[in-house]
Amino acid sequence: MRLVVPLALAVGLAVSGCVDGDIPPRPVPAGAGPVELVSAPGCGAIDFVIHNGAAFWTEEADGVVKSISTGGGRATVIATAQTVPRAIAVDASSVFWVAGQTIMKKPRVGGSAAAFVAATTTAEILGGENDINALLVDRDTLFFGRYIFAVKVPTAGGKSKVIGQSPTTDLGKPRALAVDATHLYQTEMDHLAVSREAIDGSQMGLLEDMFTKQPLAPDRIAVSQGSLLVDAIALDDGHILWANAFTIWKKAVDQLEGANAIKVTSSATADDITGFAVSGAFVYFGEARTGKVQRAGLADGVPTEIATGQANPHHFAADDQSIYWSTADCRIMKLAK
Repeated sequence: MRLVVPLALAVGLAVSGCVDGDIPPRPVPAGAGPVELVSAPGCGAIDFVIHNGAAFWTEEADGVVKSISTGGGRATVIATAQTVPRAIAVDASSVFWVAGQTIMKKPRVGGSAAAFVAATTTAEILGGENDINALLVDRDTLFFGRYIFAVKVPTAGGKSKVIGQSPTTDLGKPRALAVDATHLYQTEMDHLAVSREAIDGSQMGLLEDMFTKQPLAPDRIAVSQGSLLVDAIALDDGHILWANAFTIWKKAVDQLEGANAIKVTSSATADDITGFAVSGAFVYFGEARTGKVQRAGLADGVPTEIATGQANPHHFAADDQSIYWSTADCRIMKLAK
């Protein structure tokens, strides 16, 4: 899975006291609760990604971008005085993030932050025509969603290319992104749908009437998702996964609207799912009102509670050893698998 797509104290064995990541997490015995990797009081909102042993995050209210080793230690400041920094993406050499209506870029080592994709001057009639709502890096390409457009640009720099455009009857805005060798997949804000387009720019999708094809129109995978979680999407074993209300669903990537989705799992308490990530044979997800984090097998779908006392756990990510999530009170938590 490639996903962008980039925090409260737990009850019981949770560790507290980290300030801006200056104190490394204590060793976590097997079966213990989550530890606090990052604390950013007053951040407004936090977005993060995990990449090669480090967490990278933005703090919307503070206007800062930072990183820290997933093993703990002192946080590194990447950029300050950013305009409402939000979505973030990272590759081996650079960090990209949204600041206002601009995509910024900074080398991971040395260098200075600079505008990578400039803001546009489109007249805003419906609102949000210039907003960038999603980022994802895959190899040498940065994918992003701006208004109703899915766009790609080489990470080394160059001309941006629109590869998908939601029809005016839908006005879906790409939010969470995932990519495979041939297609970019997204949840759609406002349209409340899951869709995809060919990454080579050759997209020719069916419109709502299911007969008319239009250049750049996305393929419609799932529509009328009334409680779609727009902040998460995942690819696993040839399937696309998304959450609607308290259930996570999947379809084979080549099954479009009309084919039945398969239930992966549901919240044990019928509580809306706030975020999820797939890692190995499991999907990990958070619940809105209960503040619980659950784990379910992809094969059997049986949910098991693995953390409690989390403030709206969302923006899940994983590496080989741990699961990570952010919370509404501006923390990034870490839990050993």
